Order: sequence, then C-alpha cells, then structure tokens
Amino acid sequence: MLDRALKFAREKHDGQKRKGNKEYIEHPISVCKRLQDIGVIDENILCSSLLHDTLEDTETKETELENLFGIKIQKIVSELSSDNKEIEYLGNEQYKKWLIDPDTCETSSIVVQLNKYYPSISSEKVKKRQGKSLYLSYKLSKISSEAKLIKLADRLDNISDIFTLVKSSSDSTENRQFQKDMEFLMEYFCETQFLITTLTSTNILSSHLDYYSSLVASLNFVLSDINYYLAK
Repeated sequence: MLDRALKFAREKHDGQKRKGNKEYIEHPISVCKRLQDIGVIDENILCSSLLHDTLEDTETKETELENLFGIKIQKIVSELSSDNKEIEYLGNEQYKKWLIDPDTCETSSIVVQLNKYYPSISSEKVKKRQGKSLYLSYKLSKISSEAKLIKLADRLDNISDIFTLVKSSSDSTENRQFQKDMEFLMEYFCETQFLITTLTSTNILSSHLDYYSSLVASLNFVLSDINYYLAK
C-alpha cells in the first residue's frame, strides 16, 4: 500500500513546487522517511504521511482517499488539514487581545519573539502567526496520536528545509529572495517554538512516546541552531 500511496501523492502533487524550486513530492517523501528513521513501521501512519498534504493542497476529496486507502488513512489525513478561516479568526482575536492586555493573551510570547527577531514585521503577519500557532496547539491536543506524529515530522521537515535554504543563499541585502526566505524562517521559528513549548508543558503526548521524544529532540536541536544563527 505504501507504493500506491506514493504513486497517488506523486500524481496529485505533479507540477507543484516548494521553496527553492524543489519538486513538492520531495516533502511528503522526506516526512515519511523521517518517521521510518525513528522506527515507525505502521503502514497507516507511513501512508498518511505521504498523503498528508493531498486534501489541503490538491483537488483530492475525502471520499477518494477512503475508497483507495480506507477510512483509517482518510481520517488521519483529514485531521492534518487546516481550516484557514478559523486560523484567520483566531489571529484577529488574539491580536486584539494582545493590544488590550498582553498578560492575558495566550500568544503573547509569539509577538514578543517576532518583534525580537523581525522588528519590521507587519501586523497582518503577526496576526497570521498568532492564529496559526493557537490553532495548531488546539489541534495537537485533539487529533489522534498517529496524526500528531506526522504533524511533528512535517514541522521538522519544513523548518529544516527553510533553514537549509537560508544558509545556502547569499546574505546580501540586495538579494530580495534571501530576505523573504529569512523573514519566513523567523516567523516559522517563533511559531515552532510556541508549539514545542505547548507540547512539552501539557500531557498531550501520551502514546508513541518514544517516537514523539525523538521528533521533539530533533526539533529542539534545529531550533537551537536557528536561534544561534539568528543571534549572529
């Protein structure tokens, strides 16, 4: 079934590109490999990791996934899809809350970090990261253990990718693409720090604990490297 999932994902993501002009399919393959590298052998988890962006980023329907791969995989992939309207709503509410009383705002740390690393950030980008961070922290507390594993591996692959891209680019102020990538890295870094703090301060990593620990350790290692890089 893993081969079928890879073939399906490859077809669905055909023509799509990631930052750095990489073929999009390289991302789900990398997420799957990261899970395999820490010992995950569950076929439902591995297939879902290959398919995790098909509902959100392609024309794939839930019924299509269920018919081809079964209800279990369809549900996991559905759990990994984001609700952009809810993210926008939470971002607007959090930003207003922060302006009125930062001490009672759940995402104050995000704003502080963003202003530290990215002083010129726009209010719209702050809202977006506040909304996304809170949305994902809520989501991680509710989704299945299988979906949590994939979400962490996905986050690890995304932040590693953008950090590698930034380090390999010119740091010239004339390089506009580098500046855009650097800004995205700072936003994603702050958001990921918030999520890891939420994960480790709550009891939502109940099952598959060894796998979670490996992924969180890897994320913390990358975050430490990025923090050092940004502080230079």
